[in-house]
Amino acid sequence: MLAKFNLYDIPLYSQIDPRWRNVVLGESRTLTLGTHGCVVCCLAMLLNGIGYSVDPANVNDDMRKARAFLPGTGRAIWARVTNAYPLLKYAYQVFYDKRAADIKFIGSLADSLPILVELMLNNRELHWVLAVRRDVNGLLVHDPLLPPANQRRDYLHLLRPNARIRRIVVYDVVRAE
Repeated sequence: MLAKFNLYDIPLYSQIDPRWRNVVLGESRTLTLGTHGCVVCCLAMLLNGIGYSVDPANVNDDMRKARAFLPGTGRAIWARVTNAYPLLKYAYQVFYDKRAADIKFIGSLADSLPILVELMLNNRELHWVLAVRRDVNGLLVHDPLLPPANQRRDYLHLLRPNARIRRIVVYDVVRAE
């Protein structure tokens, strides 16, 4: 099992940061990090937590070079992220379409390594956040859609009170023996 990562080593990236909000997302021709870059921002935060020094623009470029986007889109191919970042290994994903998400389970995973969490917002839009801890108050997340000046670690039920967890994506870290 992994040792706990240092929560405060994870930068808080905003997809609407002026430094990269206009960067074209993945293999898309029209989407940008600012409009649809929540996965790339979450991956950049996760990667920094395990020792890489990257920002969302770097991750977007590295994923393009590794062919880690579906052709013609900005959708990630989870297993191919490893091609760009060998220390990160795709483990699995869990869908919660037919049942409520198990916050305790997600939180126990996030205590070892941050978890990518896909939300269905109340307007039926999909959005990704990074779960980093769980405590008695709930699931602590980083939300890349917040403006840079408002970035903070906060509880999912406070940041997105009407959101429903749709799925999680779990990675492991490859450590040298």
